[in-house]
Amino acid sequence: VVIADEFRKNGINADIEMTNLKLKKALNIIDEKNIPIAIILGDDEIKENKIIIKDMKNSFQIYEKIDNYIETIKEMLSIGKLEYKILNPGGNQTALVSGCEYTANQKKLINDMIMKKYPFVEQVGFLSDKEKRLEMAGGEFCLNATRCAVYEYFKSKNEIIELSVSGVNKKIIGRVFDENKVKIKIDISKKLEDYD
Repeated sequence: VVIADEFRKNGINADIEMTNLKLKKALNIIDEKNIPIAIILGDDEIKENKIIIKDMKNSFQIYEKIDNYIETIKEMLSIGKLEYKILNPGGNQTALVSGCEYTANQKKLINDMIMKKYPFVEQVGFLSDKEKRLEMAGGEFCLNATRCAVYEYFKSKNEIIELSVSGVNKKIIGRVFDENKVKIKIDISKKLEDYD
């Protein structure tokens, strides 16, 4: 009841289910009612001072400290339905999310949710729908995510692409060839001696 009151104080509609339903049955009911977020708080979570937040529309689940869950839920609600795919450029799996318009906090949350659900994913990138641009959640450059982005934008076309990538000032040139291989050209204007 305290959690539901906290939701309502923060402008979030809340229903409480405290019967002895099995978790799977309760989640099915939540899903049927199109409720976007489920909160799971059992004995184990109370002992650990944590709460389970389940994003029903994206099938993600994260553990959050009880003192921070309202902000996390607000961020989750603001994200909406995600479109993403997981690619494997040579054994280093990358998730690419459609859209770059997310805030830094949303990108971090999406990154954390995807990596929690898919522990084999090593990085999460965001592809712009408006321009050929790849952004990483932390604003860094990632070679494998760049290879995946070139592939996603051009699939099996044997064309050259110029791609803007976070963490790099100049555009990167890439090309898909032989249906599924990607080559990229990066202009590194500094020498190793410049990194002392």
